[in-house]
Amino acid sequence: MPRDSKGRFTSEVAPLGNHSETPPEPLPPRDELVRNAIEFISRHSTLMPVLHGASTWGKTRFAEELAQERGADFTRLLLQHGKPDDIAGAQVIDAQGELNIALAWWFKKARVALREGRKVVLLLDELNLVREELIGAIYTFVRDRDMYGHVLKGDVLVMGACNPGTWDEAFRRRVVWINWEPSIELVNRIAGDDFLAQTAVSVLTPAFEQQRTQQIPPPPPEATPAVIDLLHSGGEELLAMSKPHRDYILGLLMVRPLAEKVMRELESMGALSSALLLRNPAVVRKVIREATIPDVIAIGTSVLLAAADAGRLDLVPTLICHIQMGLAGEVGSTGNEDDCIEKLGAWFGDWPVRDEVLAKAITPAVQTLGEKGFFDVAETLGFLKVGDSWEKTDGEYRVRLMELIKWDEKNSA
Repeated sequence: MPRDSKGRFTSEVAPLGNHSETPPEPLPPRDELVRNAIEFISRHSTLMPVLHGASTWGKTRFAEELAQERGADFTRLLLQHGKPDDIAGAQVIDAQGELNIALAWWFKKARVALREGRKVVLLLDELNLVREELIGAIYTFVRDRDMYGHVLKGDVLVMGACNPGTWDEAFRRRVVWINWEPSIELVNRIAGDDFLAQTAVSVLTPAFEQQRTQQIPPPPPEATPAVIDLLHSGGEELLAMSKPHRDYILGLLMVRPLAEKVMRELESMGALSSALLLRNPAVVRKVIREATIPDVIAIGTSVLLAAADAGRLDLVPTLICHIQMGLAGEVGSTGNEDDCIEKLGAWFGDWPVRDEVLAKAITPAVQTLGEKGFFDVAETLGFLKVGDSWEKTDGEYRVRLMELIKWDEKNSA
């Protein structure tokens, strides 16, 4: 296996394939790929992402960290030892002969949190050990988020975890398998710089590799309506992702040959990203917010020039609003202020094709639509409502800029 600069053993999650002639994009860390995939699948479907891998390799810890990052309540349901009523709830006839519903504790806990406006992450753990008589109830919940006619409504992310096992076709069609393989990086972090521990890692590496080959999850079904519906719902968001994230998700949803075919077809559509962003300008904000500074300039430039080339100067004000909100971050967000200030500085500074963007897109748009046209769009989007002075100006953009100014003044003092 390869070693890093310190002589430690390394491994990476490989993308399904790279058919581009240009150098591949750097592969994000495994946890980042998985986190993004889970969020995407949960936003656009009721398919359940399931971490498939051996015990003690951090599946539960990952789910807990995901809940913390989302600011969500975390509930772990252990399916192996739970009583049927604790897992699936029950229908109970009281002394008067009335039929009452007894919801499972975890369902009630999640419902209370959602009703109070909190997010929820629910982990169904040890799926491979669930009792046979409870499988039907688990299937129903995974598909409908339902228990005896009561439905969880709100921001709830349901995920599973299991050890390698055997699964019937019905269950395979309700989940998205995520291979949670033994991580050499994890044991290296545990070992630190200790010589003895690093020696043990080197000796045990063949065993880790054997575990990786033995615990590969079942392949995804050839095709299901649920996957097609997911791609229909989230297609534009998927196409706006970086290639490594997009390829990773496609590899989870489709059998390998089909996923690779789709990847090749996407790569052959060179102008896809700009065309996509023109069709859905709101995606620009998300893409800009998550991009690095060089990519921010490239994305903003390409989409504004694409609008000019397509004769869509009417889109320029909308695109500019979304670009600048992406630069400023989300109102009320925390922890990314330095990044936002750097991005804003880069965008309003000098960059190679700035004059070309001004000449081909922004200046003609102002001449065609007038200044009022720009401000009307900004007000409609809630981006900026101009008052008699800056203090009387309102809108999302002003609020976020004021937060950044106060943060910068506080940290510069």
